[in-house]
Amino acid sequence: MSHFHNNALIGASGQGGGYNLESSLRLRASASPYLTRTPTTAGNRKTWTYSAWVKLGIIGNVNHTIFSVQSGVSTGTPNLFIWFRSAGLYVFQEVIQTSTTWAAATVANFRDPSAWYHVVVAVDTTQATSSNRIKMYVNGVEQTLNSPNYPSQNYDTLVNSTTATYIGRSSTNGSSWDYFDGYLTEVNFVDGQALTPSDFGETDTITGVWKPKEYTGTYGTNGFYLDFSEKIPAYNIQAYGNTQHDTAQSNIGGSSIYFDGSGDYLDLDTNNLKMLDSIGTGDFTIEFWIRYASVNSYQWFIGGDTSNMFDIIQIPSNLRMILAGTEYTFSHSPSTNTWYHYAVSRNNGSLRAFVNGTQIGTTQSSSDNINGESLIAGKQFNDQYQFNGWLDEIRLSNSARYTSNFTAPTTTITSDSNTILLIHSDTTDGSTTFTDSSGIGTGSGTDQSGNGNNFIPNNINTTNSTSTTYDLMNDVPTLTDEDTGNFATWNPLVVSKVSPITYSNGNQDVSFGSSLIGWTESTIGVSSGKWYAEIKVTAASGIDRIIGISTPNTNNQPGYTADSYGYYGNGQKINNNSLSAYGASYTTGDVIGIALDLDAGTLTFYKNGTSQGTAFTGISGTYLISVADSSNAGTCSYNANFGQRPFAYTPPTGYKKLNTYNL
Repeated sequence: MSHFHNNALIGASGQGGGYNLESSLRLRASASPYLTRTPTTAGNRKTWTYSAWVKLGIIGNVNHTIFSVQSGVSTGTPNLFIWFRSAGLYVFQEVIQTSTTWAAATVANFRDPSAWYHVVVAVDTTQATSSNRIKMYVNGVEQTLNSPNYPSQNYDTLVNSTTATYIGRSSTNGSSWDYFDGYLTEVNFVDGQALTPSDFGETDTITGVWKPKEYTGTYGTNGFYLDFSEKIPAYNIQAYGNTQHDTAQSNIGGSSIYFDGSGDYLDLDTNNLKMLDSIGTGDFTIEFWIRYASVNSYQWFIGGDTSNMFDIIQIPSNLRMILAGTEYTFSHSPSTNTWYHYAVSRNNGSLRAFVNGTQIGTTQSSSDNINGESLIAGKQFNDQYQFNGWLDEIRLSNSARYTSNFTAPTTTITSDSNTILLIHSDTTDGSTTFTDSSGIGTGSGTDQSGNGNNFIPNNINTTNSTSTTYDLMNDVPTLTDEDTGNFATWNPLVVSKVSPITYSNGNQDVSFGSSLIGWTESTIGVSSGKWYAEIKVTAASGIDRIIGISTPNTNNQPGYTADSYGYYGNGQKINNNSLSAYGASYTTGDVIGIALDLDAGTLTFYKNGTSQGTAFTGISGTYLISVADSSNAGTCSYNANFGQRPFAYTPPTGYKKLNTYNL
């Protein structure tokens, strides 16, 4: 089985210094996740390159689709796939259930769940020699292909056509989708060039390990670069008509934004980022301060750039919200020359409107999908119902900030992780410069190449960092810093007493089925230093569950041998198959922190952030984090967090996350 230890860096672990990555995107097959984009203009269908760093989740004969092009799921629909799985790397184009027009697969297999693999597929069908038309590389090494069927010369592939492009899913049976489970980062797609791995990576001169290198070339028409970083440039905002900052009306800060009701508006999306993509059917809040210069029959404050998708309107005696064509009306009769704080918030399908912090009207039921749109302020999308008045402190959030009455903010709003648009007004009179102060854009699908070829994320959680389903990770193939490196996961190669054991969600989740006794371990082991991890119990029957540490050779449940230690579900501790009193019992929903100090030889457990005291002393050797189901009745499941996403509780001082940088 594969393990990292702190005296050896194995696999594509990367090297500190130079070009370091900051984040990756976890795709959880259980959630049916994918990113999609449909090109509006065809590019070069004969010549292109796809490069990505991949860390596998589920191991086995599973279709890990990292790139596909197809118009839908139906028999006879042409499609193109790049698969990466334990049985090899594949690229092929076919008509579903009809014929394969060309295909290539590597002889080599790829089965290491602890390693990052760099995959490059370069296609150039203009080449006279057939074997030069497809090149496949893993970690900088060109792969030997297994009986390839090369495309004919000058063949037009589906890639760079105006067919839907996907990252993370494909369909090969004409009736359902297969989804990738694992991690992706540093995804480069180049339209019009067949490149080599040296354009994207290089061998570290000290370790001999293949590592990422910044791509500095051009991308072509449909090229894109996805680094899955939250550090996305803010939205560009363009003012039209006489829209300007006005110091004569100052609510918060030194000015507010004035619209004269005749051709004035703000375009909040001029760099082609669709700010509503990260909301979809989920929670959101839009809020702003407003002052009317006149109260007309209809005035549009904030609206979408397409018909009836996302709008907030004032109509006689009512505030109206339109989401995906559905209208929601809340009773409200404003006056001129008075500042009001408006907020509309959706929480778990419940839509509420607030004026000055007080809910108006009744709570509405709303699950409308508002993906694929940007915003305008001051008019309707078709230039009707233009607003005459002032706006200030405009904020859009991908969370439900208000679910009950609240005190309206009276000071400048500060951006946080849930802020996806924020516009202040605190500048000189007459200024027409408007700035988005959110600091982030649409999240996981944003193209960083400069082309604006953004992808729409689906079923991916990039907003709730406290959730076990949060999908923006600090797990990367470089030794970036103590918080960012190649992180431990559960190891699906562990041979447990009873099988099968189900691994999921990028190997951060493990489940022991009914009537099974079994265990698993982390992919990283340590023999010195202080280490912290959190294990959340996601399912439990009875008390027969154990969380603890084991040596690589334990081959048993933690605590069942002299060199392994565990915290039993009933609150007892266990070592050498002997139970003794220790701390509180734990069950489904509880988070157990593990603080292992191998310098002092101690092991301490925490339940929901509260220390249960030192459980064991005198510990030495190499240890892995381990969990078990110790019962042959019922089920038991665990979610692991080794630091690749935010911890639920603050680790004790001096303890490190379990990644390769800290080794």
